[in-house]
Amino acid sequence: MQQPTDEFRDLARRFLVHEAKGVESPSVGVLADAAERACQKIHQQVADLIGPAGVNALMARALHLAKVDPSLEKGALDGVEVAIPSHKDGACLKGLHESVKGRDPAGVSRSLTALLANFIFLLGTFVGQDIAQRQMAQIWPDVQVGGTGPASTEVKD
Repeated sequence: MQQPTDEFRDLARRFLVHEAKGVESPSVGVLADAAERACQKIHQQVADLIGPAGVNALMARALHLAKVDPSLEKGALDGVEVAIPSHKDGACLKGLHESVKGRDPAGVSRSLTALLANFIFLLGTFVGQDIAQRQMAQIWPDVQVGGTGPASTEVKD
């Protein structure tokens, strides 16, 4: 199976940094919160295109690929499950905080970046890269998506 390119990983990293509010050297808690916000935003935007179950299916596959990636910290995402955010608790990545607690922030960052990169890649495979890029650009208008756009390559504050 094809893997996300460095461009996808860089884009996912920029989304994660944006959601972490630009915190330098974020803790695993800040990273988990940022990934949860990203997941919820993805659900809100992309569910109109492929439905909530479709988003969950792609996110679950992206999570699985991140869990089995030998280049990532083993076990960092083992306790995580994907769920459709509900009004009850709103969680999209159930068990994320518990799974990353006490782990190396750099390793957690790489794992969460891989999760987001895998999702973007899978979405692009499913609906086309141009549509996937437009969806991501609507979620994060301050982060450049693709080769062109009004935003700079750096995250705006």
